[in-house]
Amino acid sequence: ITDTLTYAHMADDIVLIYGGAGLGKTEALREYARNNSGVCLSTMTPAHATVATSLREIGKCVGVQPRRDNAALFDAICQGLGDARGLLIIDEAQHLGTKALDQIRSIHDRVGCGIALVGNEQVYGRMTGGTRAGYLDRLFSRIGMRTRITRATANDASALAEAWGLTDSVAVKLIVDIARKPGGLRGVTKALRLAHMLSGGKPIEPKHIRAAWRRLGGD
Repeated sequence: ITDTLTYAHMADDIVLIYGGAGLGKTEALREYARNNSGVCLSTMTPAHATVATSLREIGKCVGVQPRRDNAALFDAICQGLGDARGLLIIDEAQHLGTKALDQIRSIHDRVGCGIALVGNEQVYGRMTGGTRAGYLDRLFSRIGMRTRITRATANDASALAEAWGLTDSVAVKLIVDIARKPGGLRGVTKALRLAHMLSGGKPIEPKHIRAAWRRLGGD
């Protein structure tokens, strides 16, 4: 994810990052935004499906005041992004409607800044198939890099285990195994939080992780 964001940032290109839930996409985006200047991270919800609502959300991130109409707000956003010469990251992009996605393509056409569209498999599917794909061909043709995240890696899980202070090899292996299940790193985080509670504040042991995972409905 970081390599793809770096490419978009340095090359002023559009990239698409997509995959299932719980694979650490959002946390990776936040980490990149924290460690790099000129990065605007805007998270969409179902309430931001339209051009107007998505532009208002992006405007908050860029730091521009609301405008009387979409065109004026679009101009202000483009000016702000152009001055920063940065990277616009759109998280949860699957919530955007077809026209809203095309409007973001227009931001790139106007400013030439890097844009990262990040979401689940649905955002990729909408661009490549179905009745709406034809309306998004101009956006899809501009995507310079596509990165699909299929599951959390062992390194991702080990890093999370290390952040929680786990050093026992059996405990770390349990965390890696949980990360490979549906829910990925999100499931790991939930299990570690509960395991910490079960340990009573003492170092987390394998028995705490197993008990936590069972309580969470894991196998």
